[in-house]
Amino acid sequence: MEFDSQFPPFNKVERVIYSQKYNEVSAFDLLRSRIDPNYQKNLPTLWSDKITKSPCWEYEQEYRIFDDANKVYEFDPLALTGIYFGLRMPEKDKKTIINLLKNTNTSFFNIEKVNNEFKVTAVPYIYKNEEAKLLIIELD
Repeated sequence: MEFDSQFPPFNKVERVIYSQKYNEVSAFDLLRSRIDPNYQKNLPTLWSDKITKSPCWEYEQEYRIFDDANKVYEFDPLALTGIYFGLRMPEKDKKTIINLLKNTNTSFFNIEKVNNEFKVTAVPYIYKNEEAKLLIIELD
């Protein structure tokens, strides 16, 4: 799924860092950050281990949301800007999702394998008259 970061809770996102190395965080630092409000300023550093991944995942261009609350978030439907259908998602499930969101500005994409590569690409998925149809666009 793809969201507009102007809407909560997506306005609290941290971009994932892709690196061969990551910062280690001690239990002391985590505990102190909970007790000392001034130490809270170091939270982005403290959470760096949670937002660092190997460069092999860089194609994801991932963002993560961190919050102390352990809850399920509701979001404004206008925040949903895109849905990406997985390689093996059944067509009937795609149509169900499209019909649920037909009166929104949400864009739809199929994920497809790139021939002879360990790679996938997103291809726009267009529907008309409540009938889902695939539109293949040639990219340079």
